[in-house]
Amino acid sequence: MRPAAGVTLLQVYGAVYGKGEVELFPMHGNPNDECLVGRYVHSTLGEAFGAIRAEAERKMAAMTVADCIADMRNRAKADGAI
Repeated sequence: MRPAAGVTLLQVYGAVYGKGEVELFPMHGNPNDECLVGRYVHSTLGEAFGAIRAEAERKMAAMTVADCIADMRNRAKADGAI
């Protein structure tokens, strides 16, 4: 078992969902190529969603389970729960 400070949220995400199994923003599976939107929606939004996913993964990699525990404790203290 590793200490909470040694486990990133990206590692937790990968353990729970697996690499590439969960799309943050799933798109329609069969867009109509005869429609202007349908023809270009995957290429246009795919690039944007890919950049957003990369940023989310970068942020998850920078945050540990210990960071989350500390944040929860701080919030509980501020609320007077502990």
